Amino acid sequence: MDQKHFKDDLVILKKFTINENDLLVNAFGRFSGKIQLKAKGSKKILSKFTGRLEPMSIIQAEIYNSGRSFTLTNANLKICPSIDTSLANFNLSQKICYTLNKLLPFEEPNPSLFSLIESVGQAIINKEPESKTEIFFLTKFLDLAGLLPSFMFCNHCHQKFEQNPYLDECQLVCSKCLQQEKINDYAEVELNTVKLINYINCTSRVQQLRPLKIPTQNNFEANKILEKLINFTHA
Repeated sequence: MDQKHFKDDLVILKKFTINENDLLVNAFGRFSGKIQLKAKGSKKILSKFTGRLEPMSIIQAEIYNSGRSFTLTNANLKICPSIDTSLANFNLSQKICYTLNKLLPFEEPNPSLFSLIESVGQAIINKEPESKTEIFFLTKFLDLAGLLPSFMFCNHCHQKFEQNPYLDECQLVCSKCLQQEKINDYAEVELNTVKLINYINCTSRVQQLRPLKIPTQNNFEANKILEKLINFTHA
């Protein structure tokens, strides 16, 4: 980014105190990717940034680029999912921001990922069930990052799953392709859980999951699998 002054929509991921008056903010921009900005005077009581730098907040930002660092010069709040919502959804906002801040590289734009974050933020505001919102985000995030294995076909023989498949660190295989000598490295996955993740990956909005009745066991297992894939990516 060579522009001295530019505008971008940003989702706030994390903020750090750097002195009595200023904050340092990690944010993900629609066109700028993950960047770090200084928000001067943001800790003052009458700061123009008050209430606009909470994690998961999406702002219309004006940014100054010195060539060595970025400074936030103005911010208009678009949405703030972490305020005025349930504790479960507040915790979900924090978890999403933690995941994004941990995994995203700096200055690699991904407008599709930004659109996903926007839709999830709106789902949190609309008080969509947090369990469905979380599974939707994790599935779509892994897919956009190119890290979601096939949940329809065996990674080895490419046959459609008809029985419970098995998961190692990052791929699913059918029982026929399971290497018996490494069986302890695999975890059996319920076929209904596999179908659930595959179905979610074919949806475009969280709201499409409203009529879906997800058994507690499949919900828990799906979250466990998706988090395992994310942790393997970060390892």
